[in-house]
Amino acid sequence: MLTRMQYDILLASARNLQQLLKEMQSESELFASPNTLQRVEVYLLVPATLELLTKLRRAEPVWFEIGY
Repeated sequence: MLTRMQYDILLASARNLQQLLKEMQSESELFASPNTLQRVEVYLLVPATLELLTKLRRAEPVWFEIGY
């Protein structure tokens, strides 16, 4: 279940990032506005979050068990 959640997070982030960047004509446009660059960086934090989740899963596997 966690793997599916991670996939969904990554997919949503990629779609949002693609939507944000699709109008840009060149790399220089990305760096021209601090606001645009900041919005892009928000989506790039997802891999760090997933890495932290992986470490937490190793440290506390019981937290990730499915409790029916």
